[in-house]
This record gives sequence, structure tokens and C-alpha cells, in this order.
Amino acid sequence: MSQPDSPGKSFEFIRDALLRRGMPVEYANRSLAELADHHADLVEESRRGGATPAEAAEEASRRLGEPRKLVGRIVREYQCRTLTGRWPLLSFIVAPLPLLILGWVLAILTIHVAQWCIQPVWSSLGWGRPSTLTQVIAIESVLTVLLIAVPTAIAYRWALTAKRTTRNRFYVVAVCLIISAAAGSLWTEYTVSDVPQGGRLFLSSPLFIYWHNFIAEVPNPELRSWLFGPREALQLLAPLAAGGWLIGCDTKGRRRAVRQVLSPTDSRMAA
Repeated sequence: MSQPDSPGKSFEFIRDALLRRGMPVEYANRSLAELADHHADLVEESRRGGATPAEAAEEASRRLGEPRKLVGRIVREYQCRTLTGRWPLLSFIVAPLPLLILGWVLAILTIHVAQWCIQPVWSSLGWGRPSTLTQVIAIESVLTVLLIAVPTAIAYRWALTAKRTTRNRFYVVAVCLIISAAAGSLWTEYTVSDVPQGGRLFLSSPLFIYWHNFIAEVPNPELRSWLFGPREALQLLAPLAAGGWLIGCDTKGRRRAVRQVLSPTDSRMAA
């Protein structure tokens, strides 16, 4: 993109660059209005010094700064409005895994509270011990919430936070990759029984629990199950899909914002 050579084109260049960086339209317009007011003040100051209108406009543009540098300054000011924008590495590289663990803890506590509330009601109705099918449905529901829904929700919400900082999309991808790797590394196995305390639920991660088997190159059936199980595949792919969908929506949103600003009539007709 060539360097603009007039104040009007400079402002158009800045607005277009801000919108392509994912800047909210309202913030971009407000920043442009502030720049225009500052430019007008500089022009008036030069005119009072005896400069012609053309000379005053040129001097004001020079003192205002190069458009590319102004874009960078506005973007940095916007990013520094929030803690996540000021510390992207800490927020989007270090924080996702602790957030995922916190989400799991809260989900497990919620499930335990729900079980604690449901169990007396179940017993008072005289329904007896849940059937094998009921146990399977309950366990599958819990595992789906813990291993698919919670990681996907956290990945989407935190990746959305990364996108809103107008940082590079690398951070959006990084958030989803970290959470996807953590959730996808978990392996589960369970059995149910009609005998009280006869069932079991086993949850582990082959990346940590079975590290000695990797070193000794011992065949690991649990690892094969983890690699080819349908739930494990969803654990791995669902957070990535959330990130991909978010990036796609963000791309469309940026293009729509640019079209609405540059060609409002065409945008209304397209809508």
C-alpha cells in the first residue's frame, strides 16, 4: 500500500489500516476524529504564522506524523487498555492451561453438587439403584462436559479475548492449540456394575502417566485407544474447530467493516 500524499488520503489510509487490524469501528472513528481535530489545530497555528493554506496543511501533516506510525501508535494505545493486551505472552501462552484446570475444577464441583442434590430425591422416589444404561448415559454426559464442552468453551472465550486485543492471530491459534493439546491428551476408561461400588472410572494422560512406556518402547494399548477413540478425537478437534470458526468470523467482520466505511451505499444494498 503506497504512502498517502494528502491529509484526506492519510486519514482514509489510517482508517482502512485500523479496520483491517480488527479495530472496532467506533474506536477507529473516534481516533480519526481526534486526529482530524489535532490536524485542524496545527493548520490554524501555521496560518496564524503567515503560511498559505497549502503550506499550513503540509506542515500540519508533517508535525502530525507518518500515517503508518500513527496506525501503530493507535493500535498500541488500544491494546494497552487491558491487562491481556499489555501482557499477551502471559495471557495467551501461559494462562490457558491454568484456566483449563480451573474450568475442570469448577465443573467437577458443579457435578458433585448436582449429584448431592439429585441423590436424595432419587432415593425418596424409590427408584432404587440406577440401571446400567442410566449409569452409562450419566458417565458419558459427565465426560462430554469435562473433556469436550469445558475445553471448547474456554478455548473459544479466551481466543475471543485474544482477538479483541487486535494482537496477531498467532495468539488466537496458540490458545486453541494449547487447550486442544491438553484436552486431547486425556484418556478415559470406565466400567459400570449393578453391584454398589462395583464400577470404576479411570482418567489419565499418556503424555505423563505412561512416559516410562515411551522410553522403554513397550506397546501401550491405552495409547492406541487414545489415538483412535472417537471421544479423544473430539477432545482434540473441538477446541481447534472453535478457534477456526472464530478466525473465519473475524475475517468476515473485518472485511464487512472496511466495506461499510468505504462504500456504505453498496453495503446497505448487499444487506
